[in-house]
Amino acid sequence: MAALNVFSLNCHGVNDGIIKYLNDVNDMFDIILLQETWLSNKTCVQLEKISSELSVVHCSAMEIKLQSNYMRGRFFGGTAVLFKNSLACSYTPVTTISSRCCAVKFSFKHCNDLIVVSVYMPCLNGSCDPDIDYESIVGCMQGIIDNNRGCNFVFGGDFNLSKHQVTSNAYYMLSFVVETVLYG
Repeated sequence: MAALNVFSLNCHGVNDGIIKYLNDVNDMFDIILLQETWLSNKTCVQLEKISSELSVVHCSAMEIKLQSNYMRGRFFGGTAVLFKNSLACSYTPVTTISSRCCAVKFSFKHCNDLIVVSVYMPCLNGSCDPDIDYESIVGCMQGIIDNNRGCNFVFGGDFNLSKHQVTSNAYYMLSFVVETVLYG
């Protein structure tokens, strides 16, 4: 497998401007990771407007809110993995326990499978216990690794951390990185 160029973007909502921007830059990247798409399962077809040369796997965070008709507060997340149809591989969406992690398994000839995950971690958003929310997403990421031993992994996205942050969220992420030997 040759080197892959991966790009990550927190969209703060997919709109015509985001679609145009991604259309302009998609030739430079093999894989694009999106966070905060704010798209439902019905409206995620907007991502197909970016380029006919891209395949899309999207995980909506809005379905429960839409079904309940309770649309107060912040917009509703959503993550996606977009990739060039020209990649010489087969792919399978990976089932995760959270819409904050959208994962795809790529199977290439002559090398280990590759799992690519678009992650949108919770921030301090007024939830009852943001530490539990953050820790559960770290657990989701660990579950992806545990269920796909022998694969290579790329985790990218919006981790809602700064480099020198000293918080429980930073501790959870650092522990995940150290314990899974993801650092290089």
